[in-house]
Amino acid sequence: MPQIIVLPHDEYCPEGTVIETEKGTSVCRALLDNDIEIEHACEMSNACTTCHVSVSYTHLRAHETRHALVCRLLLEKK
Repeated sequence: MPQIIVLPHDEYCPEGTVIETEKGTSVCRALLDNDIEIEHACEMSNACTTCHVSVSYTHLRAHETRHALVCRLLLEKK
């Protein structure tokens, strides 16, 4: 099961946490489902930027660029 590692943040998750979520679940939905109340003004329709999060690219494969990683993750989601 995929994991999301949430680093400590004073406002949203002071202790930090590790979330396990189903493949294909959005980061926003996973955070909200685990009581990490990030903003999402457009009801998660991707129409605004309130729910943007920072993502670490430490799991890039040796040959991948950040763009290729995003494409791979989107394809794996389907």
